[in-house]
Amino acid sequence: MQRTLLWKLLVVGAISVALLVPLAMIQSVVAERASRRQEAVASVQASLAGAQTIVVPFIVWPYREEWEETVAELDSREKRKVQRREERQLTVFADQAELDASTKVALDRYRGLHQVRTYAADVDLALAFTLPDRRQIEPQRRDGRLIWEQPYLVLGLTDLRGLRGVTGIDVEGTQLELTQGTRSALAGNGIHAILPPAATAGPLKVSAKLEMVGIENLSFVPTATRNDVRLRSDWPHPGFGGRFLPGDRAIGPDGFNARWSVAALTTPVRQQILDRPASGAVLATQAFGVDLVEPVNIYLLAERATKYGALFIVLVVATVFVFETLRRAPVHPIQYGLTGLALALFFLLLLSLSEHLSFGLSYLLAAAACVTLIAVYLGQALRSTRALALVGLGLTIVYAALYGILIAETMALLMGSMLLFGSLAAIMLATRRVDWYSVTPPGRPASPS
Repeated sequence: MQRTLLWKLLVVGAISVALLVPLAMIQSVVAERASRRQEAVASVQASLAGAQTIVVPFIVWPYREEWEETVAELDSREKRKVQRREERQLTVFADQAELDASTKVALDRYRGLHQVRTYAADVDLALAFTLPDRRQIEPQRRDGRLIWEQPYLVLGLTDLRGLRGVTGIDVEGTQLELTQGTRSALAGNGIHAILPPAATAGPLKVSAKLEMVGIENLSFVPTATRNDVRLRSDWPHPGFGGRFLPGDRAIGPDGFNARWSVAALTTPVRQQILDRPASGAVLATQAFGVDLVEPVNIYLLAERATKYGALFIVLVVATVFVFETLRRAPVHPIQYGLTGLALALFFLLLLSLSEHLSFGLSYLLAAAACVTLIAVYLGQALRSTRALALVGLGLTIVYAALYGILIAETMALLMGSMLLFGSLAAIMLATRRVDWYSVTPPGRPASPS
């Protein structure tokens, strides 16, 4: 290979490496805009309510044991009796819990350019309890006696600001008065209601209806022996997640329906509550529910696109170098640099347009602008209308392939690998008969033999 051609190859390689700098800067812009999106969500959450997690209600029955204890005085041999007491509680979980929830999603909250998904939810609860016979619970000390207080129902909720109303908690026909807090039964937000004296033995039916608002996620923590949760929504893009996936689900353009049936034996929630006042973070590990996800996350797609940016630039620069060498039409290093900058600028155009338009339309406009600019520019540099058409066609194919990679979540790696392999194979086949040792540098006449 002639020395001039080798130097040209080294210069083109250095330009390709240098183009990674603006590409990295664009990647940082994508990350910064994505963080702004999270700030927008946090801002709406601070003024409205956050993602909601409902802990299936359970009953806490506090009591104490009192006894007398004989102690010796420190400064004498006399002994005296002292009253002792120890606070305890009996936790009763529901035998059966049925929750029927319906949500309506609204896209009416904005922070700058960012739209935040909120929802209004109506949740109907129906629970069946079997309260134990407290006479069967004996004191732990031989002379101890048990004093029972009134039991109360506990309902955990992540963000009480989102609670717009509770259409009564009905216990055997009696409406209960609600009080804020869980009385240490749960280390977190919630409400509780004192049960009436008549509801301290035998089977117990409890019903309630919650009206609440939240942001982007609704989850449930199962505490009953059998938990049956049904959820309906008008949002057609659910993301089911958490500890359990729905056993039945139906998703359509008008929304989705999902149903979970969870048994107490499959989750350690009860033991976590009994061992200590379980924090919201601990209970969240056992929650299940739905994320009301965006159909197209523009920042995730833009990030994925920029990850292919380096290979994209190298591929186009290498193709131009082969064109230049085979056609002996000189392309200046500055022209390589400007072409690479145009390729990098595509990703910035894509990001900025997609914040105002749909991602597909943004991609089309940004790709069309870059293909037209680069094809016209390189067509003039290569001094050929045919080269202009070939460059334009090649870039169109590459941009189309990149878009296919972006929207194909499960096939992205395979499609990307096939694109790169196909491009490399095309270059190798196009130059398979070239004797690189005898190639004349572009712009210089061949040496006489």
